[in-house]
Amino acid sequence: MECIGEQIGGFINMMQPEFFQEKHIYKVFELNRNVRLILENEFAQVWVQGEISNLRIPGSGHMYFSLKDENAQIKCVFFRGANAKLKFKLENGLSCILFGRIGVYERDGQYQLYVEKVELKGKGALQLAFEQLKNKLKKQGFFDLKRKRKIPFLPQRIGVVTSATGAAIRDILNVINRRYANVEVVVRSALVQGKSAAADIAQAIADLNEYKNLDVIIVGRGGGSIEDLWPFNEEPVAYAVYNSKIPVISAVGHEIDFTICDFTADLRAPTPSAAAELVVREKAQLVIKIDNLRQRLTETIFQKFKMAQMRFLRIKQSYALRKPYLIVEQYQQQMDNLEKSLKSNLCHLIKIKQEQFKNILKSDVFRRPKMIFTRNQEKIEKIEKSLSADFLHLLRIKQENFKIISSRLTALNPLSILARGYSITYSAEQKALKNIGEIKNGDILNTKLDKGVIYSTVIDLQF
Repeated sequence: MECIGEQIGGFINMMQPEFFQEKHIYKVFELNRNVRLILENEFAQVWVQGEISNLRIPGSGHMYFSLKDENAQIKCVFFRGANAKLKFKLENGLSCILFGRIGVYERDGQYQLYVEKVELKGKGALQLAFEQLKNKLKKQGFFDLKRKRKIPFLPQRIGVVTSATGAAIRDILNVINRRYANVEVVVRSALVQGKSAAADIAQAIADLNEYKNLDVIIVGRGGGSIEDLWPFNEEPVAYAVYNSKIPVISAVGHEIDFTICDFTADLRAPTPSAAAELVVREKAQLVIKIDNLRQRLTETIFQKFKMAQMRFLRIKQSYALRKPYLIVEQYQQQMDNLEKSLKSNLCHLIKIKQEQFKNILKSDVFRRPKMIFTRNQEKIEKIEKSLSADFLHLLRIKQENFKIISSRLTALNPLSILARGYSITYSAEQKALKNIGEIKNGDILNTKLDKGVIYSTVIDLQF
């Protein structure tokens, strides 16, 4: 501070009358430059605490804002080369501690703080960056449940993105080999910690998407601090998971650790071992389940067969199959009765009409024909039409009944089944054969088809 005092004192001395007497006059830019050099020399490294306001970020990527407290404020500049290292996004109202140097913008003669580093007051920088990115991706639909895909029931090929030398890959492989050793595992080794880890993880997910026939991808690592797990909280990893064509399971850290990758993935597992257990079913349990299903299927088929067999026996023992000719005789008798009834009804109807005609002859028609004929001519025509219509209606009914009875007789005729592709085999004595025990090698048989007869000789019998 003594040096500052001396320089300020020297500056004040320059303002004394003696100074003007020497005609040593500064130009404006010279004065601003001298002030800048003095400030930069004395305030090359300062920490300043306050609240951000009037934040402005033009297309150049530089940040311009004010840092204020309840009594004063100072202009600040945060150049793009320095602010690119920020883990979070600056916002108005953010309380923080800035590190940098004091300088002067010579054109305007304005002194300001050139920021090199920002630390948050209170909430940690990483936690704030996590919440900011989480809110941003949530608004873009990255976490929507509708886009979450189901994990295959029993995947055949599993991709894993993790460190090839870490504990996570050993845990995953041990669980998979124990539960279902038939599964193929494709490991894409990636950095899981450090500045380059996020880009490597994102590229690894993209590489596995180009790999053929992968059913699911596990992305993860073992536990660690928030700094260790931070690559899984970065935007490139979130986009890689979101754009993956293959379902992704996130298994980062321990059960209490939550990352952006967890929220974006189709399924979150608390640990890498848990991810392996979720994606691979235990083979022994699957075998037991299959055996149970096989037993239930066998029992169901047996019950269906038993019911069908009982139904067949009932049909075989039915009256229609045991004595079909009796049914034919009954229908023939019924047809005779219908024919007799039809003739009787017709004769009776004719007699009635004849009597009606006779009565008409005895009526006044013939005594006074001219008068009566004209009056009753329409009645006669109506009677004729009615008689004709009734006769035709009754005839159609009888014809339909006759067709129905005829079709039933045809269906019940034992020989009609031959037209449907069946045949009847007779012995040499013309006895219909029912089982193989009624014949022997060398017997001559004849098989009746719908059209024609086949004669054959028995060569071999199979029981």
